[in-house]
Amino acid sequence: MEIYLSLGVLALGTLSLLAVTSLPSIANSLNWREFSFVQSSLGFVALVLSTLHTLTYGWTRAFEESRYKFYLPPTFTLTLLVPCVVILAKALFLLPCISRRLARIRRGWERESTIKFTLPTDHALSPLGFLFLVVQSGITVCK
Repeated sequence: MEIYLSLGVLALGTLSLLAVTSLPSIANSLNWREFSFVQSSLGFVALVLSTLHTLTYGWTRAFEESRYKFYLPPTFTLTLLVPCVVILAKALFLLPCISRRLARIRRGWERESTIKFTLPTDHALSPLGFLFLVVQSGITVCK
């Protein structure tokens, strides 16, 4: 019972901090790094704390047969579906094989195999206005 209440208080405090920092007067006084940290990192911590709060509330009740009226699960188990999926997706994105690639994409990395279009210099435009583009791989595209 104590852990359920303490997780709820921590989640409420973290969500209150998120709410205060999203006010325009406070958000304008923060630089981008501080605002990004509060909204992304503390937002995820608030999600985890809220999910743990709900899990500890309903852990014993989730397995009672009397809670499953009309063969439907209780509402607190249904409300855990989306947060648990988000937490699992975040855990997958933190794996080294995915996080390195995401970090490279955030820094502006692009694949080497991009298609580059060049205008031909020896083709004259037809009277219908077709523009011939030659792709670097040798494929001619009409537009």
